[in-house]
Amino acid sequence: MKNKSDYIKIKSSGNSMFPLLRHQDTIFVRQLKKSRLKVNDIITIKQGVFFITHRIIYISKAGLILTKGDHNFFPDKPVKRRD
Repeated sequence: MKNKSDYIKIKSSGNSMFPLLRHQDTIFVRQLKKSRLKVNDIITIKQGVFFITHRIIYISKAGLILTKGDHNFFPDKPVKRRD
């Protein structure tokens, strides 16, 4: 880890990323430029008061990112990539 202040620590909830992440696993999250994101990266997105940690399955040329939990059947709603 670079510097502790570069990361936030959150607990996972649920099993959408099972078996990689299990309920109550600790996740260390850091911010990075969205232009560096690529398919198969695991990202954490803040939606309202919740954080969702899922895998990127598609990035459109228009900047839409589609994610899905490894254990989920369907993808999440697309999010806009903004730097």
